[in-house]
Amino acid sequence: MGAIVAVLAVFAPSGLGVREASMYGLLLAVVSEAVALGATVLNRLAITAVEAALLLGAVAARRRSDDRVERPAVASPGG
Repeated sequence: MGAIVAVLAVFAPSGLGVREASMYGLLLAVVSEAVALGATVLNRLAITAVEAALLLGAVAARRRSDDRVERPAVASPGG
């Protein structure tokens, strides 16, 4: 449901809550207000958790790639 609403709300910036409001409104057609609100909040939390995991994965991958970069050898004195 969240993915469908994301396509419908593509015109608005992410932080405005348009996706969540649209999802809530669509869910009201088939479930009660409490269930619609709960599903909307859980959807937002799941999206945030996935984005945080992707960020942490990108940071870890970046650190690993920085460690693998070959550094030029420093010539020892007298050698």
